[in-house]
Amino acid sequence: SSDLSRYFGVFSDGTLKTRGLAHRRRDTPRYVKEVQEEMLAILTQARTVTELHEKQREALLLLEERILALKRGEVPIRRLIIEQVLSRAPEDYAVETRAALAARQLRDAGIPIHPGERVGYVIADAKAKDKARRITVGGEGALYDVEEYVRRLRAAGKEICSLEPRRR
Repeated sequence: SSDLSRYFGVFSDGTLKTRGLAHRRRDTPRYVKEVQEEMLAILTQARTVTELHEKQREALLLLEERILALKRGEVPIRRLIIEQVLSRAPEDYAVETRAALAARQLRDAGIPIHPGERVGYVIADAKAKDKARRITVGGEGALYDVEEYVRRLRAAGKEICSLEPRRR
């Protein structure tokens, strides 16, 4: 099954073309983008299918190292921020999306937030019963949901290691 909306390819001059991958999406935390880009840099070194499979193993080892760094708390919280554009005023959200929760937290802290503005938040506890505790707009020292970020890292890794690169 080839998903034409998500791919990467390497031109003969070594330049990379990607579409639809996590590192291109606005709401991907910087750390996840950086890890996926590091993995892509490894994969693009492959010149044959055999080399590609070796490079995929290498990229997956790098992914595991980056996951361990996250689990050990070595990733600065600012690299875990998810940014989203607010489509409406905080009080106008019928469903409490993460962006709406972030906007409300910012508003409650005295920071006015308007539709069209970006809000940044960190996933604090993805499964918290109290929705307000699922995310935080707090700065350094704020706690984050390690398992949720590990899940996102693995998804970003799988996204490129399960793709066969296109030949140009």
